[in-house]
Amino acid sequence: MKQKNSILGICLCLTAAIVWGFAFSAQAVALEHVGAATLNATRCLIAGFALIPVILLFDRKTERKLFSAKNGKLRLDVRKREWIGGAVCGALLSIATILQQLGLATEETDAGKAAFITTLYVVIVPLFGLIRGKFPSLRIWLCIAAAVVGLYLLAVPVSSEGLSFRLAYGDVLVLLCAVVFSLHVIAIDVFSEGTDGIRLSCIQFFCSCILSALVMLFTEAPTAAGIFSAILPILYLGVFSSGVAYTCQIVGQQHLDVSVAPIILSLESVFGILGGVLFLHETKTSLQYAGCAIVLAAVILSQLKSRKKN
Repeated sequence: MKQKNSILGICLCLTAAIVWGFAFSAQAVALEHVGAATLNATRCLIAGFALIPVILLFDRKTERKLFSAKNGKLRLDVRKREWIGGAVCGALLSIATILQQLGLATEETDAGKAAFITTLYVVIVPLFGLIRGKFPSLRIWLCIAAAVVGLYLLAVPVSSEGLSFRLAYGDVLVLLCAVVFSLHVIAIDVFSEGTDGIRLSCIQFFCSCILSALVMLFTEAPTAAGIFSAILPILYLGVFSSGVAYTCQIVGQQHLDVSVAPIILSLESVFGILGGVLFLHETKTSLQYAGCAIVLAAVILSQLKSRKKN
């Protein structure tokens, strides 16, 4: 059973990484018509409503059992935990997204550098885990280091002076975004235990929608025409990138170690490169393809020993 659960967790996190990777192309198209807060608010609203039928479908099969006299108090405690966890995860998701967009809005922080800094959560998550008494093995630390090297080659552009990296104001904002995303991963690890992952994800999206809408009202001037012009990428981001992928992350993390899941999720950057080539006709360097290979190797190596032990 443990091996099956591990395989399920890997498959779900891999699904999330694939959907998020291709979402970079959809996001690039959508942001030509709407602002960042508007995009986040609408995609989270769509994601929340998309998950409601799924929750009702599962509840029809379990409602009587869940609310029997014997289990009633227990289920109420679980529902309270889901609401608290959903609110915390939703707030962290909104803050991380806003910090990322503010960083990207500065001249000195391009998308490639922002992608590299954001995916540093692959290192930050296990560092936070040390505080919680969770100590990754040497093998996992080596895989994390390899993933960071691969992400650097994948995301940081090459200049006439070779590979370079300087930390500017916008980069600091994106680094804070990576820290908040790390807290988001840990919050999922904490609150998903013993709760309904789909319900937790749904609550997260509605909370994130409310916070993003407040930012939208004070900083942007959204129009119905702008939203409808980007309706197809918004639907993809809402239904798949948010509703499907974040739910896969929550449920997948229930079956994986908190330090291993970010390594698998870091494949998002690899599929982001592939999406850019396929849909935006972007050209990539040999170093970027080498970075993709290194990240993929780190993910595979992170699982070989654990799969064997299970």
